[in-house]
Amino acid sequence: MNHALRCVSRDGTVSTLCGNGEEGFVDGEAPDARFYCPHSVVQAASGELVVADCYNNAIRVVTPAGTVRTLCGNGQAGFSDGAGTDARFNRPTGLAWDSDGTLLVLLLAIFPSIHLSMDPSIHQHTHTHTHTHTHTH
Repeated sequence: MNHALRCVSRDGTVSTLCGNGEEGFVDGEAPDARFYCPHSVVQAASGELVVADCYNNAIRVVTPAGTVRTLCGNGQAGFSDGAGTDARFNRPTGLAWDSDGTLLVLLLAIFPSIHLSMDPSIHQHTHTHTHTHTHTH
């Protein structure tokens, strides 16, 4: 695993946006930021990228310049609603936006999915998923 967010241009050129291949849980500028098995990535209306950082049990935000911050979760696995680091996830793997602009987070473990807004209030979603459905717009 590369533990980094990498970009592929239309001509096939690969570049690293953030992370350097070392696993970890560090916010900061592009080369200093660390991920631990990042999965799904979606783009916010602001142009920022939102990343499901699976084994850090967190949702991370990456600016166009590559600066990384944690939106919610704190590295501890669990299942609890809350704002910022009070929220707990168990291996978030899938992300999608709903029609209201709320971020949907699918967890690898058998738990309900989570509705998450970028402000970052979190609310439990009522459906239990055992497989991934990805919707983008």
